[in-house]
Amino acid sequence: KVYVAINTLIKENELNDLDKILIACENSGVDAIIVTDLAVVSKAKKICPSVALHASTQMGVHNYLGAKFLEELGFSRVVLSRECKIEDIKEINTNMSKLDDFINSITEFSSKEIDKITSSEAVFKSNAQKCPNCDTGYLVKRKGKDKSSYFWGCSTYPECKVSYQDNNGEPDVYLSVSCPVCEKGELLKFRGKYGAYWKCKNPECSKTFNDDKGKPDLTIREKAVRSEQYRCLECNSKLVRRNGKNGWFWGCSAYPKCKTIYQDNNGEPIYNKELAKKD
Repeated sequence: KVYVAINTLIKENELNDLDKILIACENSGVDAIIVTDLAVVSKAKKICPSVALHASTQMGVHNYLGAKFLEELGFSRVVLSRECKIEDIKEINTNMSKLDDFINSITEFSSKEIDKITSSEAVFKSNAQKCPNCDTGYLVKRKGKDKSSYFWGCSTYPECKVSYQDNNGEPDVYLSVSCPVCEKGELLKFRGKYGAYWKCKNPECSKTFNDDKGKPDLTIREKAVRSEQYRCLECNSKLVRRNGKNGWFWGCSAYPKCKTIYQDNNGEPIYNKELAKKD
């Protein structure tokens, strides 16, 4: 079956374009058009009378009288309002024999989708907690990469990439520690390209910290310092002194193309300095 959705409101300056669309529907032999605006009904009866009319859910039909009225207008199917309760649908169904196919198909579809949701990797809780980072989405439980562990992320991902460890079915929201840099913002956990990290919620700070077994590593490290004196023995690029988890080390400024590193010895890289010094 081919259904063409024309379920938007048609403006005065769009009526000519509507004619072209309906002519194309007639010539293409589509099975039905899904309608919201009654202007489409008026024109469709003249331009494409062989094409069936289906009432969109956006028409807001939620009772028997509304469905009966649309039947009299020539609609062969009514997509009921989303607000309809199952009891209402059954009542309308008993009075509208032409709705049988729709009711049966939507019931079958719904049961399949419910099965998908209950077995999906993302699970919403009935008392879902608002995301503390964006205050727009909700925290959702998801399966990790290994498919055996879980974590909590924001429902608006990828717009918000905050994430939390799972603690017995609850998100381990670590908001009790203030940022040691600005002492104003709280720390939130994010998942980046290279793993988890923590970031200050204060937009004026936005300081980041490494993740240490599910908690922020609050060590404040000095910024990397590019050396004008020492160069990499592998590619001759300048070396950069960095402060890592295990202390200072020297890395190549051409990283990630060159991943050579050197140990630090009181501010100098440990290697043959005569070969590496800048000419």
